[in-house]
Amino acid sequence: MNPFEALAERQLSAPVKAKHRAAEKRAAKRQILSDADAPMAPTQAEKDQQENTQLLRQWRRWHREQSDELLESGHGKDYRGLLLILRTLEPSSGPALLQWLEQAAWVQQLDRNQRLTLLHEIGNAIATMRRKIGLEKSDIDFVVSGSSDYLAGMPFSFVGGLDGYGAWPPISATRRRISSNGTSRPSRVMR
Repeated sequence: MNPFEALAERQLSAPVKAKHRAAEKRAAKRQILSDADAPMAPTQAEKDQQENTQLLRQWRRWHREQSDELLESGHGKDYRGLLLILRTLEPSSGPALLQWLEQAAWVQQLDRNQRLTLLHEIGNAIATMRRKIGLEKSDIDFVVSGSSDYLAGMPFSFVGGLDGYGAWPPISATRRRISSNGTSRPSRVMR
């Protein structure tokens, strides 16, 4: 031990030494030994992932509700028939699916949300079938006839038009508005 420290130790009174020992014990208890002692704050990427997961759950719940409504509607029988075709979809059954859809006049009677639900089910069935047979997106090489959008590398016009509808289901968010006098106040908006 350093002679100066030894001298200082001898000159400290018992109550002061007791305070020092108590402070050392408290410091030892504060040591972080696990996540339970000091949980780490999530990074921005983790927060984004959690938000995306939550939004996906909400969207799936909404889609399930839309599908159930369609099953219970007057077109439920036709929709069940389509779902049966989609469950057994194979590459060779594409022409049959197209023919069935061409003859399905009831599709034109659906509202926007019901049509989106129907298109989602068809898209999912095609993607599932593509994965089953091992076909990658890069293996698909086609051009939709008459679509200059595709040739230009842009989304199809009707897809770009859908973006005008915004997020569905609507996402509520809180934003802060700055008034002309510099004060900030929250405002509830629906995106």
